[in-house]
Amino acid sequence: MSFMSIPNNRPYIIGETAFHHEGDRTVLEKLIEDITAMGLDAIKFHLLIDLNEYITPDHPIATPLNKWILSSEVWIELIRSADQKGLDVVALCNDVASIQLIEENDLPVVAIEIHATGINEIPLLKAAARSKRTVMIGIGGSSEEEVAFAIKTLEEEGKEDIILMHGFQNYPTDHSLLDLGRIERYSNIFGKQMGFADHTDPSDPENELVSVLGLAQGANVIEKHYTPWPEKERIDHQAAISMDQMMRVKLLADLVWKAKGTGVDILSEAEKKYGAVGPMKKAIVARKDIASGHPICEEDLAYKRTEIESELKQKDYSKILGRITSMAIKENDLISEDQFR
Repeated sequence: MSFMSIPNNRPYIIGETAFHHEGDRTVLEKLIEDITAMGLDAIKFHLLIDLNEYITPDHPIATPLNKWILSSEVWIELIRSADQKGLDVVALCNDVASIQLIEENDLPVVAIEIHATGINEIPLLKAAARSKRTVMIGIGGSSEEEVAFAIKTLEEEGKEDIILMHGFQNYPTDHSLLDLGRIERYSNIFGKQMGFADHTDPSDPENELVSVLGLAQGANVIEKHYTPWPEKERIDHQAAISMDQMMRVKLLADLVWKAKGTGVDILSEAEKKYGAVGPMKKAIVARKDIASGHPICEEDLAYKRTEIESELKQKDYSKILGRITSMAIKENDLISEDQFR
């Protein structure tokens, strides 16, 4: 397969599945079906092949995780199925074996993500860097120093195509903890494409709005957990939104992106019309009748809005002072270059 970077010139929405499947592949098949139907850009799978590489046996979630691990064969089938339906696949790889699975089978995965739990896990970072795919780094709960180390490690291995994903899961995450300003800050510091993984409470009436606020801070990637069953208490349901909510996120993302604009110092046609000197901005006009052969002084000029657009800018006022008129100018007439010798 050929590899293409995740676009940065529009909102790019990822439907996150995490361990919502709880080991049931039919759940993932349903998620693939729904995320395709919603027209999202990508689906994200959490791959874990070697549990012993990821967690100690005495950890509280080790036992349930062991039940939720899918076989390599199942993952190969699911990833190819999502790709065939037109979805980009993002694979959050919790262990090196997951990355090896993708590489050895040349699976259609556009990006490998390193979770914040392994942000400075050197073997994992190096394995991801050796892939031709985009590398996404979850930076929630991580210091600037940790983020810098992860980027440095990847770049030393030749990986430049890196996306930083701001956000963390706090079951669910309160608005006051989002710190969306960090998106713009890290974008300026590291010069990398940015994303926002939102984990706001699905019952929050502002959930969809909060989800897209990162776009205004410089992110273009949005990641949201999705569930077909909002009423069921499955793993990660605390941040998983319904299909109706996800469609609202899509709508708001496009609205915010269009309103955000490019930020470059080039006026749109609408802005040019609004800023026209004369009809909108006050133009330089004759304060009174001015005779031919008259040297212009401040008492001769005024700023007024007019029906006709002026060729002179407001700042040209000082250039007019002292010049000699070559014709008579009537009160309220626009001042123009052809009126002088």
